[in-house]
Amino acid sequence: MRSVLRAIHVCDGAAVVVIAGFGFAEDAEAGAGPVVMVTVCEEHRDVVGPWLAGLHSVVCDDGSVGEACGWVRDFRAHEVVLRAHVDAWLGPLTGLDLADYDGWAAFLTAACEQLRVRHGLACGQLGSGAVGSIAMAAECESDGSGLEGALFFLGHAEVLAARGMITDGEACCC
Repeated sequence: MRSVLRAIHVCDGAAVVVIAGFGFAEDAEAGAGPVVMVTVCEEHRDVVGPWLAGLHSVVCDDGSVGEACGWVRDFRAHEVVLRAHVDAWLGPLTGLDLADYDGWAAFLTAACEQLRVRHGLACGQLGSGAVGSIAMAAECESDGSGLEGALFFLGHAEVLAARGMITDGEACCC
């Protein structure tokens, strides 16, 4: 199964621990794959709590794992990962509730519009930050491209939002 890569916080440190979250303890013992894998440095081991809530966690590696701190590989169903985006950062950032909208496209469009207005972007102006990526996620849902495309753009928006780049992202090269 393919994973969705997500950033759960901003840290330039090297990860020293990989923690796998399994649906059930028996899954880990039977060798089944995890539903999430989180990489963290020693200083940020505590940030994984919300990501592993309700899961049986297993420390897979302790030492230098050769990855950056703060990344999650999420193997859950796309709908579950989208809901996790709303619960973890997009809902709190916008103040919007998915239950108030008729589907993902409507919610993502409203989130984009709410952030655009709040941050003083002109109509049609999206910027190169999280707002632009949320707009692309909404478009993927609206045009039938599906959840996988929306998740790609939401993953990018999540990193930008964590870095405080709501309207303007880092300069991009061609």
